[in-house]
Amino acid sequence: MASESRDIFSGRSSVKEFLFSKSGGKSVEKKADLTLQSTRDALRSRFPNAIWNPPFVDNVLSRLSGADRFGTIFVKIDPFDGARNPKQETREGLVLDLAGILEGLCDKNDAGWGPIDADRFGCYFVGKTDHECLQTGQAIQEELSKRRKETVSIGVAQYPTLNFSRSQVFENAVKALDHAAFFGSNSRIVFDAVSLNISGDARYQEGDVEGAIREFQAARKLDPKNINVHNSLGVCFAISGDHQRARECFEQARWIDPGEGMAVYNLGLLSLMAGDREAALSLFLESDRIKEGVYEVVFQIGRLYLELGTPENGKRYLKNAVRIRPASAPAYRCLGECSIQMNRIDEALSAFQKAVKLNPNDAASLSALGCLFQKVGENPEIALSFCQQSVQISPEEGLFRYRLGELYFRCDKFDEAKEELKAADRLGHDAKDLLKKIEEKLEGKAHDNGF
Repeated sequence: MASESRDIFSGRSSVKEFLFSKSGGKSVEKKADLTLQSTRDALRSRFPNAIWNPPFVDNVLSRLSGADRFGTIFVKIDPFDGARNPKQETREGLVLDLAGILEGLCDKNDAGWGPIDADRFGCYFVGKTDHECLQTGQAIQEELSKRRKETVSIGVAQYPTLNFSRSQVFENAVKALDHAAFFGSNSRIVFDAVSLNISGDARYQEGDVEGAIREFQAARKLDPKNINVHNSLGVCFAISGDHQRARECFEQARWIDPGEGMAVYNLGLLSLMAGDREAALSLFLESDRIKEGVYEVVFQIGRLYLELGTPENGKRYLKNAVRIRPASAPAYRCLGECSIQMNRIDEALSAFQKAVKLNPNDAASLSALGCLFQKVGENPEIALSFCQQSVQISPEEGLFRYRLGELYFRCDKFDEAKEELKAADRLGHDAKDLLKKIEEKLEGKAHDNGF
């Protein structure tokens, strides 16, 4: 049985290049509707004093309107023997045994219980704290183990907690139950900052960034020193465009733990987005010193060295990037660009070919391959084909249009060259000199033909 001590935020993920700690372990399953009328009828017949009028929470809240403190326990039947649809007699016996345990505990306290849905039951205990309820949850699990091999998981929350309303405390118990799911069957968890972090992560994955921010802000109030919460909140602010608040979150995480490489890396991304490449590179290098071998970090370092005109340094980091993540087309593309700057054409060709093999729609690598194939004397039609594909994929990229126009020019396809070069010039890539050469060529041909 796992409780609150296990670190479930060991995984790392990137969102639009920002790094954050992502909930690991088992994902929370959507509940299947296994309710059978016969089971419900048997339960209601044997336990008429349970809270039956739905919804459960609304019914309970009316009973707790005057309570200054109460604890709540949500109990979920764990999947057993890997079966999602257990035999009816097995399930009915389990439900009745569990209900008997809950009623026995509630009868001894100022408490109540009832079914929430097919797999979950809820209890409330007036005057009890969350940790007292956690002990009660343990008693439920232990008593059930004496009767059956099947297990249940427990999520616990209490009122008051921060500024959560009475109804939100029941939502917190659900979040604790979802938190418990990451530890497997027969787990029990008290609602805490990690529960909110998991909930925030889930909201983010669903595209609800504002909802994620609310969860992470509440988690920060519960545990102000949780670096994962600060970092995750910072990522949400950054993605939302609030870079100042994002920076404050990352700086806070860095202050709490100077050895936290993700926050340093994310500060580097903010500097890069602000156009300060030197500051970004310094922060990326600091992040790499804290923890080596993180793909996103070494890739950004290699790319920045390339952009800052030191391709030999960039190549060293980018080779490490493709070693860490061999399926990274962007890393191979940047490695190819480093090799071009170092005039190592064969190495550049190899890198760009690998990039295109990994991502056939990598327009930049296709365009570069076209230029290189022309440079080494390959069949010009092959070179043209690569450049044509790049323009088909990214027609608004002036450089790609220029390269295609230049190849048309070299193949004496002047009309096609003019069309591409004019497009390149219109898109901001200066093509006036080459267009002038084409006009001179066309004038020369006209003169030779006697016009």
